[in-house]
Amino acid sequence: MKTTVIILAALMSLVSVNLSANNVKPEDVNLGVELLSKRSMSKEYIINNEQDSTSTMRIVYTDNNTGNRTAKIVYHLDSESGKWIVSNRTEYKYNNQNQLTQVVNYYWDKVNAEWTNVQVQDILR
Repeated sequence: MKTTVIILAALMSLVSVNLSANNVKPEDVNLGVELLSKRSMSKEYIINNEQDSTSTMRIVYTDNNTGNRTAKIVYHLDSESGKWIVSNRTEYKYNNQNQLTQVVNYYWDKVNAEWTNVQVQDILR
C-alpha cells in the first residue's frame, strides 16, 4: 500500500511537456532533472565554466518511450537575474519505423517574444 501511494504521488508530481506546437514559450517549458511520464523521459545537463565552476548552460533532452530523442532545449544563465533563459530548441521527428525524418531548430527572439529563425532539415531515406 505504501508503495502504491508513493508511486501515485510521484506520478502526480511529474510534468509532461509537449514541444511539438510552435507556440511553446520559454515560460511554458518547465522541465526538471529527470522527469518521467507515460510518453517521454527528460534528462537535464548543467555545463559549468571551467575557470570558476559557475553554471553557464543548461541542456534538456527529451526522449520518447521507444528511446528516440524528440527534443533538445538549450538555456543560458542570465548573470544579472540568475534565471535560466531559453535560447533555442530542436525537435526531432520520426516515421512509423522509428527512423529520423526531420530535425527542426527554433531560436527564441527576446525582442518579439516568439520562436523564430526556424531551420528545417529533412532526412531522406
